[in-house]
Amino acid sequence: MPAPSSCLHRRLVTSELCHVEQCSRGTIHVRLGEITLHLRPQEFVSIAAALRMASNRVDSPELEPATATRLLC
Repeated sequence: MPAPSSCLHRRLVTSELCHVEQCSRGTIHVRLGEITLHLRPQEFVSIAAALRMASNRVDSPELEPATATRLLC
């Protein structure tokens, strides 16, 4: 049984380069290789929207369509 101070993590998405979880206390944990970001939900949504906009503006002929991401419910 987990200690009262710990939280349970629910995996939101996993891809080849990124792993995103939300803990039972609400914090979003984003792992990018050796880097982990701990964000409040509103911060995560704002950053995700900014990254989505930036990714739509990337112009590179060698880019292939994004690989499928495994969504976990």
